[in-house]
Amino acid sequence: MIKINFEILKEGDILNFKTAGIGGFLIRYGTNGNVNHSALFIDKKNNEIIEALGSGIKRNNLEKVLKNKNILNLDILRYENLTAKELECIKIYAQSRVGKKYDYRQIIGLSIRNLFKKFTTIKFWWNKNLLDSKDKDICSELVYNAYQSIQIKLLDKKNEGLIVPCDFEKSPYLTKINY
Repeated sequence: MIKINFEILKEGDILNFKTAGIGGFLIRYGTNGNVNHSALFIDKKNNEIIEALGSGIKRNNLEKVLKNKNILNLDILRYENLTAKELECIKIYAQSRVGKKYDYRQIIGLSIRNLFKKFTTIKFWWNKNLLDSKDKDICSELVYNAYQSIQIKLLDKKNEGLIVPCDFEKSPYLTKINY
């Protein structure tokens, strides 16, 4: 169980998780990252997050999430100096995605892409539109698109359709918050 001081959290924070289990391991292995899941902290009063899970895009209580024994680590990342209006737009976007389905097709595509990158020096051309679905999200895409909805740049990537949780860890635009 992860224990944090909830007072340090701000709405709009990006939460990156390392979880136990084969799925988490495969995502970390395939992306060369230390984390395998991202969520958006959305409601300070109720400590709620919005996240894309296999069961769909959900609004969940972070205190309950952190009681899960499969959560091994949590990183808090913050885009500094969000205005109240920007934050409200991010929250509205994320809330509008609640109830949508998880994008399994994109996860399969990311896995294939990363497998090719890991085991060959051949450049693997990728068109994100082949496997990306506008009515479904993966966790990191949900977070990225919430910020992108108001033109806030989180990453310096050429093909922004291929966003994975560890990308946020490397972002020059985000500050890691210690707890």
